[in-house]
Amino acid sequence: MVKYLRAKKIYDHSLPPGHPNRALPRVNLGNVYLAAGQYDMALEEYESALKLQESSLPGDHPDIARTLHNLAVVQAHRGNMEAAKEYLERAEETAGKTLSTKHPVMALLGKTKNFMVEEVKDYVYTRH
Repeated sequence: MVKYLRAKKIYDHSLPPGHPNRALPRVNLGNVYLAAGQYDMALEEYESALKLQESSLPGDHPDIARTLHNLAVVQAHRGNMEAAKEYLERAEETAGKTLSTKHPVMALLGKTKNFMVEEVKDYVYTRH
């Protein structure tokens, strides 16, 4: 964990404020926190990464879709299925603008959507 926090500090000091790569250590930290079950911390890192990505990347960039997907997973783990659904729908919409249906990100989104539909009572996915 210390190495990830150090990397975040290095990125923040080395790159200009609007640089998209400043989101990378935040996504990585979010992944670590997610794997450790620290969902509030993961949510914080992913939200920070998304804010940086949305201000520095085109709106249809696959990195934004991946971060939205990560936010959906965190919200699902926290039991906030409505927020998870919204993030997942945004991720699919974002990725669908530039990625083919065979792209690994699209496959990941599909697996997550299927999990939510199968595992969550009364879950209705509005996108087709």
